[in-house]
Amino acid sequence: MKHRTLIAAMVVLVFAVVVQGDVEQKADTPANYNNTDEFTAQEIITKVESTYATCNSYMDTGLVRTVHKKKEERDLVIEKTFSTAFVRPDRYRFEFNSAPPDSKGVKHERYIIWANGDDVRTWWHVRPEVEKERDLGGAIAGATGVSSGSAHDVPTLLMHDVVGGNKITAQTGLERLEDAEENGVPCYRVAGIRKTAFPHPITLWVSKETFLIHRIDSTIDKPKTDESEAYQLETTKTYNPKINVEIKPSRLAFDAPVFD
Repeated sequence: MKHRTLIAAMVVLVFAVVVQGDVEQKADTPANYNNTDEFTAQEIITKVESTYATCNSYMDTGLVRTVHKKKEERDLVIEKTFSTAFVRPDRYRFEFNSAPPDSKGVKHERYIIWANGDDVRTWWHVRPEVEKERDLGGAIAGATGVSSGSAHDVPTLLMHDVVGGNKITAQTGLERLEDAEENGVPCYRVAGIRKTAFPHPITLWVSKETFLIHRIDSTIDKPKTDESEAYQLETTKTYNPKINVEIKPSRLAFDAPVFD
């Protein structure tokens, strides 16, 4: 009898240990989107929007590459580097360059947008003097076209109440594509049609770990007009993003060139 009682007690003890271990394992598993890869395209987009809208700080460096394609003409390729620094609620700096600063024999285009609260300033090489802007949203709108959209895409996610226009995540016909890597980062890929004056296909490459955007692919077909023939724009923006990190004051300094 004592032998049977001892066996029963051991079974109960083993079961209790297994159950406790399972409970502890579940408790240590974050209750978030990292629990599974079985997300819909909309779930990924929702998490992206939440990640950018709630972060305390954001910074990136990146490259936007645009290929202009016309029939019977050689493709025109334009590349621009950019960088962003943001500390919530209202410290912001964006800059794009058409060529590395140390490039020789290349026309160097540069644009800076800077904000510290209500103090908003811009500098552009075509009018090399500091401009005081009414608000950050207007300053970003002014740089959207010349920066190939790189000035606008991320700020609309970080500060949609300040920066107007359609977010890069505002898409129809969302579809999850096969996962892939961008610069060694495992990414979800979500495709859709972006809502703009020229609705066009777009694909977001989203880090599976951080839900930050690492790449944006888009194609716009421009119809023929009285001023120009029909052409196609293929644009690829690549990012090296970080959130909730300390941003040094030097990254947030206006740092516009000074001319005597």
